[in-house]
Order: sequence, then C-alpha cells, then structure tokens
Amino acid sequence: MHRRGASWIACCVVVVVVTATYDLEIGDSVAAVKFAYSLHSPILIDGNRGFNATNGVVGGSGTLRSPYVIEGWEIDAAASPGIWVQNTTSAFVIRDVYVHSASQSNIGILLLDSSNGWVDRAELVGSSFGLRAIESARINVSQSTFSNNTEGIFLDTATWSLVYANDFLGNWEGLHIFMSSNISLTGNVLSNNLGGIEVETESTGIVIADNSIRNSLVGVSVAYSNNATVIENNFTQDRVGLFLDSSTRVAVYHNNFMNKSNQAYDSGGQFNTWDNGYPSGGNYWGNYSGVDRCSGPNQSTCNGPDGIGDTPYPVWVGDADRYPLMRPYPSQGAIPSTPIGLALAAIAGAIVLAAVAGVLVLRRRKKGRPGP
Repeated sequence: MHRRGASWIACCVVVVVVTATYDLEIGDSVAAVKFAYSLHSPILIDGNRGFNATNGVVGGSGTLRSPYVIEGWEIDAAASPGIWVQNTTSAFVIRDVYVHSASQSNIGILLLDSSNGWVDRAELVGSSFGLRAIESARINVSQSTFSNNTEGIFLDTATWSLVYANDFLGNWEGLHIFMSSNISLTGNVLSNNLGGIEVETESTGIVIADNSIRNSLVGVSVAYSNNATVIENNFTQDRVGLFLDSSTRVAVYHNNFMNKSNQAYDSGGQFNTWDNGYPSGGNYWGNYSGVDRCSGPNQSTCNGPDGIGDTPYPVWVGDADRYPLMRPYPSQGAIPSTPIGLALAAIAGAIVLAAVAGVLVLRRRKKGRPGP
C-alpha cells in the first residue's frame, strides 16, 4: 500500500461493533491451549443446511451472535479433506481441532465459496495445504499451528480476511496469498519454512505487519501485486529478507532486517517506498555501515545524532531507504491485545483492516522514529 494513500481503507469502511458470545483473547499463546480431542471422520458441509450434528457441529445457530461451532475433533484426512465447508454464508467457527495424515495430496481444512468463518486454535499437520480458502470472504485464522505442510495457509481469490497470531513451522511455504484483496497478516511466527510469506498475481490491499520470520530461503516476497504495506516485521537468518518482484505501490518501513547480507531486493516496481519520511524513519538494516552525527530531513544539521543514519541505505538500483534506523525498531503490535468476538471476525476482515490502516496512518502522522 502506498504510504500516502494508506488511509483509504479506514475512510471507506463503516465499523460496526457487535457483542459476541464467543470471545478470543488475542494475547493467548497457541501452545498454552490444550484440548482432549474426540475422533471424527472427515467432515463435508455443502450449503448452510449442512451445519448439523452429523457433520460435527456441536452448537450455535449460524448468526453472528451465535455461530455454528465445530469443535474438539481429531480427524484423519488421508482419504479426503479433513474439514470441507463450501457454498455457505452462515457464521461458523472451527476451533480446537487436530487434522493430520493428509500426506502431500490432500487438504486439512478447505473453505470453498464460503464466508463469515473463523478457524481458531487448530493444529494442521502434514498436508498439501494445511488450510486453503478459495473464493471466500471474511475468513479469519488465529492462534493455530501449521507444521510440515507443503503450504501452511493458501488464500486463493479471498477477500477481507485476517491471519493473526499463528505458528508456521517446517512448511515448504508458510503463507501464500494469490489473487486476493484486503488481507491482513499480523502477529504470526514463521520459522524454518522454505518460503515465509508469498503474495502474488494481482493481489492488492495486503498488510504484512508485526510478523517474525526466521530461517527461510525468502522471508517475504510480493510479486506482480500492488498496494501493500510491509511494516514492523522481524527478518532473521533468512537467505533473502524481502523481495519485491514487479510490484507497485508497496510501502516498507519500521522493519528489522537482521541479516548481514541479502537483506532486500526490488526489481524496480513503480512508487515503492522504503521509508516513512522524516522523522518517522525507515528500516533497521543489520549490515548498515553508516554513522549518525547529523539530523533533519536532509541529515545536514550536524550538532548531534537523531537515531537515523546520515546516508541512505541502497536497496536496489534507483531505490533506497533514505532514513535507515540506527537501532532495531521496537514492535508496537499491529493490533491491540484485547478480547474480540466472532462477530468482529465475521464482519471484520473489513473492520480489522480498517483498524490496521488507521494505526498506520496515526503512526505516520503522530509518532517519530525510535530515540537515538
């Protein structure tokens, strides 16, 4: 997302707050949740009438205040997708489930042409796709673990969705966004995946914020897409931290690139920016060799440091971070740690993205760079 146009989401979305019966404390740890699962055969729900006890529904009525609940199941997905929901509009939550054994030819959870769904505290192991959402909207995934899958999460032509506070470990690729719009990826931990986060093919309105990405071949790649924001992420021991490939209007700032080489590349897309102006600053680069003796927009007032390097950090031919940070940027948290309910999740791919956009705008206008 281009930094001068970041407020468009907040301006265009009407935020409605509805009290929900199912609350999730955002600050909870995935590992802290333990559950005694019951065995269940693979679940197929086709249409709203498919939400019934035979298909693993244990409660709810399908409204925002009382979503259908699929909960507590251990499912062997060797023969078919573990949980398959398609052609639905009723609100639902899939929580505290363990789906496994899908090998590399099947899917843990498949959401096809569905909306108003939340996957929470799921454990998805050893599948072609841990979770795949196709042509679906307002799908939120939180506090779940994705390990040893070909792809942890694949959002395919999805809209207004949130992926928050999940763990991705040992997947071929952690998060894959394809031809999707208005997606927020925040507060996730991605470790030892071959690829961390990939955004590609005409995706737009993507926010990648406050994620920890470690030991990947490529931490984050944004290819043939536009209007993305990459903010407050930590890149550690990745072969390449961030790669922008033929993408436009991507804003990159307040990230920590801890590697000593191969921090970031930009193939030359138009209107990409690598800092947030002065005094907010740009990114921290582990191999930046500049000094900090001066201050001001041109770093020409040399009567003391300001926490910003005096010379730009070159990213690629013609691109640079004009205001490299001298110290790692402290995480502010892209979304506050407060209880939210399914109603917020169901209507709030839009709501959360508006909140994220508002936070980005406020930080640009009101917050400075970290102190020297």
